[in-house]
Amino acid sequence: MSLFTKPEVERDKIDIHILIRCGIGDTLAYLARLDSLLKLHPNARVYFHVGGFRKIPEMIAELLLPDRRVYGVRLLYGYDRQSPRLEKKVLKKIRSIAVPGDIVESWTPDEYPLRYPLQQPFMPELFPEDHAAADEFLRRNNLKAGEALGIHPITTRGNAGAFDEKRYWPQEKWHALVDYLQRKGERLLLFGAEGEEYGLKVDGQNIISAQGLPLRTTIALLTRVKGLIGTNSWCWEVTAYSGKPIISLWFTFPQNIRLYRPEKADHTQFFTEKSTSVEEVTAAYERLFLR
Repeated sequence: MSLFTKPEVERDKIDIHILIRCGIGDTLAYLARLDSLLKLHPNARVYFHVGGFRKIPEMIAELLLPDRRVYGVRLLYGYDRQSPRLEKKVLKKIRSIAVPGDIVESWTPDEYPLRYPLQQPFMPELFPEDHAAADEFLRRNNLKAGEALGIHPITTRGNAGAFDEKRYWPQEKWHALVDYLQRKGERLLLFGAEGEEYGLKVDGQNIISAQGLPLRTTIALLTRVKGLIGTNSWCWEVTAYSGKPIISLWFTFPQNIRLYRPEKADHTQFFTEKSTSVEEVTAAYERLFLR
């Protein structure tokens, strides 16, 4: 385990310890609900105890670091799988460091804290240098905030594991969609990890790569696009939670959409069948982006 905390203050407030074993998208949805929790416990100090796959805990710590509501983060490198027995063991350890009156909760993606309403709009707290880096990226590419449309065809990192084309909209449909968007005059920002072009030609003009940027720079950039069309990933959450329109091609565990979608969702469109046609997606684009 490793731990970083914000400066300790007097012990006149309760601590809330939240155990999570999840990905970046789950954490974003948790953060969007955190104010609702704190309304029930004003001025409480929140500590996250973070497990996850491979380097996910470190990425989540990077996401949580600027959030002034979060007093500390403990990285649980051994807590990397779904196991009720292991969860109980970790919770017992957390309770051993808590004091009477503290709150200990376990938030997992399959048992969401839906009792805490999701704040809307919501944008993760970032450092000024994160916003500055996003603005500099736009300047270098002759873009203004709100001008480019984000796209994110596939994801092969984090909890996604190895690439499996069965999980994604077919490549030829993505190419047809991109051709349509370019005919509409859209300049496209391609999000994701390096190597996730899905055969698209990144020319720096019509399609600009925003791949491989630092996590918080990517988040800042996602709040500066006009909207996003992409696969099921945390990128659509950042954009949708900030109030921008999104189209998500979500083919794995579509029953979980309700756990992440904001209550006011008229600016979102989810497609859950791989048979979804290009025409269906372009119709959604025209409804959401050209109205």
